[in-house]
Amino acid sequence: MHSRMRRLAGGPCAPLTLAGVAVAVIAWTTLDVGEQGGHEAAAGPRAQGVTLLAGLEAVPSGSLQDWVGTADYVVAATVTGERRLTSPTSETESSSDGGLVGRDVTLQVSDVIWAAPAAKPAAPTTFRMPGFGWLRSAAGAETEVAPRGGSRLEVGQDYVLALTWKRAECDGNEHYPARWSAIGTGGVLPAGGGVIGVGEYEGARHLFAADGEYVGPAVAQAFAGKNPRALATPLHSAIAASDESGEISTFEGGNTVGCTQK
Repeated sequence: MHSRMRRLAGGPCAPLTLAGVAVAVIAWTTLDVGEQGGHEAAAGPRAQGVTLLAGLEAVPSGSLQDWVGTADYVVAATVTGERRLTSPTSETESSSDGGLVGRDVTLQVSDVIWAAPAAKPAAPTTFRMPGFGWLRSAAGAETEVAPRGGSRLEVGQDYVLALTWKRAECDGNEHYPARWSAIGTGGVLPAGGGVIGVGEYEGARHLFAADGEYVGPAVAQAFAGKNPRALATPLHSAIAASDESGEISTFEGGNTVGCTQK
């Protein structure tokens, strides 16, 4: 039977910077990707008023092997709403010096494509998760932020998401409740109209594949032009291969032990 071995994080107050955004990271930065290490997404300003952020992510998410080692479910879902965080944490607070403004999104699941053998809790039908928000300058101007190599999660857009259930955790004295989260930027695929590789990516909308060029991270490129259901059999094959190897890397969120709650 599939067993989740090799825990990559956990214990009291696992260190997560900006835990309130879409994926678990060690840090977000706007430095060039060449100056960083780890599981990276490049960074820098983007045209059309979107700033791309670099993330040193907690676990890799660029292959189906990564997905089956970390995710609880793979779902097709549509973003149906968003909420600007009115009480941001100290790390996302926008002050007179500028900073990040938080956001979360609501998604409606249309299909559960894959489930880990021991996944719990049950797959969601409607759920809320952190999304990327805005960067506010010291002068008060705001621009949207999105992850380089990933999706911002825009209202009305369709996606395939590799989801993990994250236990309640803390970042310093900030407490984050248990919640669903994408395993990483590579675990969110644009899938507009039921076509992988079409839709929102890096904050821009690609409504159709121009000259056969699809958008998205590595898994989206591998399944470009296909229906999300096409992922089901390869995911089961990936987990079978992992069982044979006897080792799967996985991420388990921190808990609230030792947090000073406000």
